[in-house]
Amino acid sequence: MRRRTLLAGCATLAAAGSAVLFLSEGPLQRFIDRSRSLTGISDLDPQLAAELLATLAADDSPDPNDVDLLTAWYAGAIERDGTWELVTYRDALIWQILTFAHPLGVCGGAFGSWAHPPEL
Repeated sequence: MRRRTLLAGCATLAAAGSAVLFLSEGPLQRFIDRSRSLTGISDLDPQLAAELLATLAADDSPDPNDVDLLTAWYAGAIERDGTWELVTYRDALIWQILTFAHPLGVCGGAFGSWAHPPEL
């Protein structure tokens, strides 16, 4: 499969807003399967997977290495030539690990929820 075909497919998928159409086979499904294996998380967001794959595929490298893939999922950002490109902030997997924290600017619960100690 050519890079251009992959990018066109991911762009179409993102524009349609429905990753389910592209999940049955192809590069996105392989990317999700590999991501599940590396992260240990089975319910990864397919729409976010399509965005991450499209951003990672913007490089000329055909397949991201494990570190780049994990960084993309957990940080929500991709480093390219010393510059970071943010793909997601709120949906980065780091917030699932840091159960005692939430993304800045995102409410942690109902009004007054800050008054109760966090569950550890």
